[in-house]
Amino acid sequence: MMTPSPPASGTNAGRPPKTRQSRPPLPIHLLDIEYAAELCLWDWAQALAYEVQCRPPASRRLEYVARWLHDRVHDIAERAWADTLLIEVEHHRRVIGDRVSPPEPVARREIPQQGSARQVADALAVLGVRVSHTSLRKWAKQGELSTTLSAEGVELFTITDCMRAAAAHQCGDDTRSTG
Repeated sequence: MMTPSPPASGTNAGRPPKTRQSRPPLPIHLLDIEYAAELCLWDWAQALAYEVQCRPPASRRLEYVARWLHDRVHDIAERAWADTLLIEVEHHRRVIGDRVSPPEPVARREIPQQGSARQVADALAVLGVRVSHTSLRKWAKQGELSTTLSAEGVELFTITDCMRAAAAHQCGDDTRSTG
């Protein structure tokens, strides 16, 4: 059975799936994944065979159809639907690849002790404290947070001070906006 897992490739490789709340496992059997890929390739092979007037693959098995399509890649490249085929095949390759060899989890990044409002807000989010960078700037302007200026003129916030301020705003006065 398959549960949502980090993708092995692409821009989100190794990152856990983002979900706002807990979800039940996604029960997809490996044979169902293989069958979906087999049907996809078979349909494309049938379309190509019809258009170029040749015999389709002798078997529907995934490895035979994939080899048959690979041998006719020059014919596929000439078709208007080649991009669509590529997208669908890549999707199936990725699903199978993620199931067969799951990616290593992304190492936890180090939390800086001090940074810009955006950097601190991002670091606090990793720690489970939801506060926006605009709220941090607003609190600093109101004198609730102390800041220092970097050599480049960037206003620097301290993580611990921002955590305290966020906690005070969440516990103290619910009418205040945290971002």
